[in-house]
Amino acid sequence: MSLPLTTGGFRTAEVARQSALIRQTTYRREDALQGVEQAILNALNAIGFSHPNIRLTREALEAAEAHYRSSEELYSQGAASLVDLLDAQTALIRQKQESSVAAYAYLADVFALQRAIAWFEFEKNAEDKKWFDRNLQHFLRGGSITTAKGHLLQTGFE
Repeated sequence: MSLPLTTGGFRTAEVARQSALIRQTTYRREDALQGVEQAILNALNAIGFSHPNIRLTREALEAAEAHYRSSEELYSQGAASLVDLLDAQTALIRQKQESSVAAYAYLADVFALQRAIAWFEFEKNAEDKKWFDRNLQHFLRGGSITTAKGHLLQTGFE
């Protein structure tokens, strides 16, 4: 029988090292979870702002179209200059672009949310897609979502 008299300090140090490694791994895991939750919060916040922006830019587009039509009518009657007509046309084109950008920004924000929750549409069946759409629409209508850590996410955007 042999007694490990000279390795007693080594074992204590090894236990302390392994304990520190476990704590470090636990902290890294918590940090990663916090990062994922923050990415989800950021994506939901961005969606909450970009979704109403689609409606607002469409309303502005309708106003620009009406302004262009009235400018065109005034120009045909000789009551407006060509510069007025060109200004209205430029505003209409700019508003069409802004409306398109708003729609694409919303889609980009939805894709960012899907990436953050590791939800990839091409992998999902029709039922899963409906579930995602229902929850997203619920959130956009002012509903709430509870995260895994119990944080309540809510919008007041519409």
